[in-house]
Amino acid sequence: QFVETGGYYTKGDAGQAKYLIVAAQAADGYGDHTLANGTVAVLQVSDSFIYLEQVGADTTGVIDAGGSLKAILDLGLQVRSKSSGIFNVATLSYEEYLAIDLQGPFTLVGNGSAGMFSSNENFRADNVTVTDTRYLIGNELSDAAQVLQIKRLHVTNSTFERCGWTVRVRTYAALAANKVGANVSIKRNKVKSCGSGFAVNAFIYGYEIARNDFETIGYTESLADDVICISIGQDNSSSSETLADNQGQGVIRNNTAEDINNPSATGITDYIQFFGSDNEVHGNVGKNLVGLGVDNEGIYLKGSRNKIYANSLIDCGSDEGAIKQKGVNSGNGIRSTKNFFFNNYISWTVTNDRNTGISSISGDNYIHDNTIVNAAGRAIDTVDAISAKVYNNKILNIKPSVTGSIEAILIQNTPNATIYDNEIEFDGGFNGDCYGVTLISSTVAFDKVSIKNNDFTLINEVATPTGTFRCIRVSDGGLGFNKLVMTGNGFNIQGANRTIFGMSLSISGTWSLGVVQNNINNMTSSGSVNDISTSTLPTTYQVDANVNFTSYKPIASSAQLNSQNNDINDTYKFQGREVWNTNADRPVYATGSVKTDVWNYSDGTLANTPI
Repeated sequence: QFVETGGYYTKGDAGQAKYLIVAAQAADGYGDHTLANGTVAVLQVSDSFIYLEQVGADTTGVIDAGGSLKAILDLGLQVRSKSSGIFNVATLSYEEYLAIDLQGPFTLVGNGSAGMFSSNENFRADNVTVTDTRYLIGNELSDAAQVLQIKRLHVTNSTFERCGWTVRVRTYAALAANKVGANVSIKRNKVKSCGSGFAVNAFIYGYEIARNDFETIGYTESLADDVICISIGQDNSSSSETLADNQGQGVIRNNTAEDINNPSATGITDYIQFFGSDNEVHGNVGKNLVGLGVDNEGIYLKGSRNKIYANSLIDCGSDEGAIKQKGVNSGNGIRSTKNFFFNNYISWTVTNDRNTGISSISGDNYIHDNTIVNAAGRAIDTVDAISAKVYNNKILNIKPSVTGSIEAILIQNTPNATIYDNEIEFDGGFNGDCYGVTLISSTVAFDKVSIKNNDFTLINEVATPTGTFRCIRVSDGGLGFNKLVMTGNGFNIQGANRTIFGMSLSISGTWSLGVVQNNINNMTSSGSVNDISTSTLPTTYQVDANVNFTSYKPIASSAQLNSQNNDINDTYKFQGREVWNTNADRPVYATGSVKTDVWNYSDGTLANTPI
């Protein structure tokens, strides 16, 4: 016998359903009910879902509806609501199910301290509003024995308010082989006044985190010292480098975040952090990230072959960097190589102790076509890397940090680097030393470094500043230099009131080749102006075609001038070229461009004959 009702409590209350009357059996009291005569009314399900109202859930948020929700999940069916109701589920506490499917619109209100659901294999929530909970789905660090194989994790079109985290799925290195995740989609959600956002710290392959909106993150519901909007992938610095390639191939795109605030002096404050390789992170907008700790980044990553591009970060990241890459070149940890950072816009409206634009540690990275405005202390740096290419960047209005100096582009302990076509604009309205391109090393000898076609300018010089301007600064730490090429750079520091150097070279180790060509000295200052300052000269030193340079002329010994196979004759020779003969201690001049053409003194007498 079938019976149809007009409601659950009263007719028309959205709980209407169809029941089958059967002999006495177990009944949960939510969907199935024992009748007065001992028979049982069994709820009939014609589809794959049940409405919360059909299992007696109060839609006003006053009476607890946790039991009703669990009754549906116990059947393995999708949860829906006919009335888009508000459901108080404060009694839920880390409930465990193999699969959970929540299809809104409806609202779940937690108890403010416990998570609603523990991490599971198959989770989906769409168009659900979640408030006042530790997280919708996740697991605690005490769950170290949990084995999690993510088959589906979809959270879409939902709203979160006053939550600790929204999603917090974590795994553990000891069980890493059992936890390779896939099929993760977190899209079009709104997160407001929560402690943090989405954390899926598992070995995830192929995910999409897109079009989520974060507002006022860092609310007192935070679960720990850290405040992070998006955290994807597994970081374990003690594991092998293969970690990077065991996770990734994901997309983090078109998310927005504003007002991320962490008052903890020991916590991490990040907009986006991810671990793994072959990911794309683009089109994200972040504004006003403030943290009292030392790790504050707009975007933080470890891994290889990632593309980070077309992101806009305003007042995001201090000290560590608006975009920060870490990792290792070898040994244990996540290998970070061949990452690309391009077409990003980074700016600040406030000056912190240090506002760094793009910072990379390890790898061989490409940093190009970015615009960085109002950085303090440092705009771009590459430290302990294999190589770096930094080109076509605009670094505008860079100023000293509160406690330090300016290093617009820093290449440190990186043997090979190419820095070209960058525009660097100093803000001289502050005291302190200002360096445009800095190369320093304390661990490795420089091999091949090329600094080409960069432009250096100045705005807002103060009347009586302290410090100096050094457009290019090189210090090898006594470890040596193979080849240093500086060509086509424009030193256009105008109206300065402090000492200026176009190139300031402090190279005390063995220096094989130095090339200084086609640079332009267009600097003016009430202090001294120096085109090149160097403590030593390389074995082969080629200085040609520089404009308004007076400090150094090309030099060569008589033996070099007399050898047609020496570069002074074979490569860089032209009629009228002036070279200082170090043996004769006077200049000589090439009579032609052919390598066997002789060199004469200024009075026309023969000086050297190449053979």
